[in-house]
Amino acid sequence: TGPLERKNIPLYVKSFLDPSAPGTYIAHDVEVSYPPMVMMEKNQAFLEVTTRDFSFVSEVHLSELFQRVAELRLQVNLVQNTAMTFYLAVNDQQDKVDRFVAATAQHFEMKVHRGLELLTIRHGDAGFITKMTQGKTVLLNQICGETAQMVVE
Repeated sequence: TGPLERKNIPLYVKSFLDPSAPGTYIAHDVEVSYPPMVMMEKNQAFLEVTTRDFSFVSEVHLSELFQRVAELRLQVNLVQNTAMTFYLAVNDQQDKVDRFVAATAQHFEMKVHRGLELLTIRHGDAGFITKMTQGKTVLLNQICGETAQMVVE
């Protein structure tokens, strides 16, 4: 880090070519705000995975599931795990989802929802998120820091 940063000294920079132009203030205490950014991925399959023996979804189960994901080259866009259920949102391409279900059918029960969208919002407040999901059914909502992801129909 530079000497100004180490001593927490702000810096104000002006243009030599156009001194009347507004300058730039650089400091630690400057609050940066970004506009909301939205990304919508269509043609998503949402999988709700549970064990056939009603046991908890453990590391062994997750390992098997991810091994099949890798073998089939499923593009995973969202993952959430609870004690009893493992959730995946994946691109619904070709017959990969059906092959995944078949390959894991011995140990896992799956509910597959198709024709969904994955909505990703960065830097959106609660009001913005509500506006973006109005009229949609949210099947899964995941918020981490400044990013919210929702599987919607």
